[in-house]
Amino acid sequence: MSDHKEESGAGTSPPPRTIEQWTSMLQNLRRGKYADCTIQSVDRTYRVHKALFCSQSSVFEAALDGPFKEAQTGVLNLPEDHPQALEALIDYIYLGDYDASSLIPTEPDRNQSQEQEQQTVDHAFDHAGFVLPFAPTMADLEQVPLHAEVFILADKYDLRSLCGFASEKILALIAKNRDHIVDENFLQIIPLLYTHEAFKDEEELRKEVVKALSWAPLANDPERVRDVLAEVPELALDLVLSLQKSPFPQNVVQEALERHRSQVRNHIRCNCGHRIALGYSKLAGKEISFACRRCGQNLRDFSHTLR
Repeated sequence: MSDHKEESGAGTSPPPRTIEQWTSMLQNLRRGKYADCTIQSVDRTYRVHKALFCSQSSVFEAALDGPFKEAQTGVLNLPEDHPQALEALIDYIYLGDYDASSLIPTEPDRNQSQEQEQQTVDHAFDHAGFVLPFAPTMADLEQVPLHAEVFILADKYDLRSLCGFASEKILALIAKNRDHIVDENFLQIIPLLYTHEAFKDEEELRKEVVKALSWAPLANDPERVRDVLAEVPELALDLVLSLQKSPFPQNVVQEALERHRSQVRNHIRCNCGHRIALGYSKLAGKEISFACRRCGQNLRDFSHTLR
């Protein structure tokens, strides 16, 4: 009879939780449901769960489950930590991810940033007589310093997986925006990469920054680049060594030759009569908006293309 009961019990076991159910549960916990601990940043208060934080960080474990007052009061004051990086850390502990774009403070006036972004586009395509908005958004570039701050905070609290996660985010943004490595958002993290204790073992990050700077249009902001080189002499040495090892990589030459061979020479004619010379290959077949520099009219397709 006991065997029969065991079989019946096995047959009535609940089904495994779905990913959606787990996500919903974690999101509820992230909102502070059933919380038993408080983290106080410089501008926000978070209700969190001691078990989650202590199980993932030896530093939090020592603070919240040791002979300190935080263990008795259940309150952890962290006014010196970067507020957005701390929120990202809390998100990561609960959800295994964080959204940098939602954590960056909104500036009331970004006209200067938008103007710089448009100048980048204008400079790149001015010779052709039209504007192709391909430059990365400022919001995309502004994530770089935050990821660096998240890395530093993760190192402080011994969250190695978050260190790796933030490092991958920075590497991805460098790869995506190599032509814009001279942007202030990239330049301001370089001293951290070379001087902050948290980054002492991050050779790959430094290597990728040096590689990008080796081919970047430094003339866009030469004074700022000089300031960074003066602040970080090791960077200047790494740049020199990088250029000596590979003064002109063969793959760069090959890619340039392939682009040249594959170009198709075309003209686009605006309704105002202005003709625009255009060399393109990979742009064909994509929805791209051009603007005539004479009259400002948008040319949304290739219907006026002349061979």
